[in-house]
Order: sequence, then C-alpha cells, then structure tokens
Amino acid sequence: MAGDGFSLISLDGASDVVIKLLDMVKDAVGWVASPHGAQIDFNDALVVYKKSIEDGNEADGIVKAAKMASARKDLRKYLNTGKIISYAIPVLDEDAKMEVDSDWLAYFFDYAENISDDSIQKIWARILAEQCNGDTSIKRTLIHILSLLDSRTAKAFGKLCRITFKYPLMPIYEHFGTKFLSEYIPLVIGSKISGLHLAFPEGHELRNLALEYRACIPEPNDIAILQEIGLIELPEKRETTFEYPFNFGLVHHDYSGKGNKYKSTTIQDYIVEYFGVKYRITPKSIEGCTDLEEIQEKLPKTIKFGTVKFTTVGESLYKMIPSEHIDGFDSMFRFYLNGQEFNVEEI
Repeated sequence: MAGDGFSLISLDGASDVVIKLLDMVKDAVGWVASPHGAQIDFNDALVVYKKSIEDGNEADGIVKAAKMASARKDLRKYLNTGKIISYAIPVLDEDAKMEVDSDWLAYFFDYAENISDDSIQKIWARILAEQCNGDTSIKRTLIHILSLLDSRTAKAFGKLCRITFKYPLMPIYEHFGTKFLSEYIPLVIGSKISGLHLAFPEGHELRNLALEYRACIPEPNDIAILQEIGLIELPEKRETTFEYPFNFGLVHHDYSGKGNKYKSTTIQDYIVEYFGVKYRITPKSIEGCTDLEEIQEKLPKTIKFGTVKFTTVGESLYKMIPSEHIDGFDSMFRFYLNGQEFNVEEI
C-alpha cells in the first residue's frame, strides 16, 4: 500500500448512489464502512483490532490465536476494499443505475481486496464505478486480468494509452473478419522511424516530441507481459506491422434503385481521432481523380498502424482509465502516414 494511513468513508452528506453502493457491498461481501470518517493509522488500527479479538466472546483460545495470527492480513484486506470504494465514489454518475449483481461484486472483491498498490487500486475503482454506472461490457475476464497487473505493468499499459488513436471501424470488415480488431490502436512504430526526429538539435520541439513518444513505448519485457496477461496482441511474425482495412466503407453504394442497381456512389471520408481531435486521411493515389470508378481502383486496401493492438479486454480497460495526450503528437502521426503515401488533414 502506498501509505499506512487511511481515511474511512464518511457518510455525512453522502448521496443516494453512495449509500446504495455501500449497502450493495455490505450485502455481497459483508464490508461495512465503520467508523465513519475517522483518520486512522494502520498499526494503530491493528492494535485496536487485535484487542477486540482478545476481548471477544470466544471461549476457545485456539480460535482467538488463529484470529490474532491473521489479523494483519484481514485488516489489510478491509482497508484495501475501503480505499477502492472511496476512489470509486467520485466517478459514480449522479444517476448511476446501480444494477450490480451480488455475484459480480463478490467476484470483484475476492480479487480487489488483495490489491494494495495505490495506482492499481484507482484502476479497480474505475472498473467498479463504471459497472455501477451501467457499463455492461465489463466481463469477469477483465477482473481476472487486472488481478495479474502490477504497478510496473499498469504504467506500461498507461503509456500505450497516451499514443492511442481511434480508427473508423468498418462494418463490412467487422462482419466478415475472423479476428477481433479494436478501433483503439496505439501507434507503436519502429525505432528507425521515430529516431529520425532525434537528429534535430538539443531542445528542438521535434526532438523533444520524439523523446516523449519513445518514453511511451514500453520495454520489451513489459510488452511481453502485457501480451501474456491478455491486454495486447502482437504480430505473429516479428517486426511486421498490423494492417487495418482502408477501402471498406469508403465507397458507399445505394442499392435502393429498381433492379437492384445502385442509385448513387459516394466516397466517404476516412477519419482518425486522437484525444478528441479528428484527422482526415486521404490517399495520395487519388489526388486529382474525379471519376468514381478510377478512385475505387486506386484506393489502397489497407493502412498500417503499428506493431501492437489491443485485445477485447485491453480495449475495455483503455476506455475506462484516464490518460493524457502528447502535445504535437500529430506531427509524428503525419510523418508515419506520409511514408505510406497518405495525406493527413486536421478537421
């Protein structure tokens, strides 16, 4: 745990959703927020807890001895649970649905009570809050994987989140594809490409950008662990790049005409998003083309986006945890896509 001090949850002025959450946790796992609002030190609390055992009604000395032996572990689990709940409360929506199954809560806290790292507790708190808010995408698989996440691995995943773009998910590919393809994709590119920016002099903004970007690429060992626990996927062949379908969805046919002939054909924009900023990606191959059939022929089938992609669980976790963007990161993105013969325009 980051520190032994812990402020128990105060019910003074607590909202209805907070009271509901505490009642649900009490019913599911027996955790009670008491005493309310007291600032305690772990070691002092341990003394009080052990004394309560000594003064208890159990006649059997063996029972008391067993409880005393496990007192430190039990209290630690109690405080871990309390901290996660306290971190979850500010993330609760005022109109949170609070329709959480008791079995889900029991499963969640069976793992959560053993999490003592403060940064990891905040991730667990976010999961709990989103479940209470009504997110139905949180599966038990995510909870299990989170139980394998240590502080270093969590930081490595957080770094990937900082360099992640949202790509358009093409309905045709989604329907016929054989593998899951997340629409949230971290831009992990080769060191040779990002290293070109390091040629700029010390203090240059593009050099600083390259250094900040490279700091967001996890170490090979961390990448391996993220893959092993199921948050990311790597290409089957080393040093190859994942490709995303580019042409699917860009050409739109309206088949509502008589005789099953399309009335009109349009070329739709390919929009990529980075922390709320949208970019239009246009192939250089269609510059100056006006004929739709010619455009269709010249559209590239795929676009490369790097050597890492999220799994279903990784995508769920990415969408729940907050992360910070990198100022000026679009220049790195533009440079990478220009090398693939794409133009990038902020819209």
